[in-house]
Amino acid sequence: TNTIIRDSEIPKTLKALQAKGVEKVYLSKNCPKTTVEDIQHYASLADVQVISLEMDNEELGVFCKKNFFISVLAITA
Repeated sequence: TNTIIRDSEIPKTLKALQAKGVEKVYLSKNCPKTTVEDIQHYASLADVQVISLEMDNEELGVFCKKNFFISVLAITA
């Protein structure tokens, strides 16, 4: 089953990328630059698609029906 790793768990996302346990990563348009760079680096090493969204982190949280902001979504295998 697929699970979602949200942005409060960014270190977990990076570990999952290193372990090649992520299928796709979605980034909000206002995701912090250092986070974007780290995610893109590890995603390129793991050959994982990174998708930059047109939604900011507040809109992404609402879209996911959560009551918190989301900057990074990782879909795991």
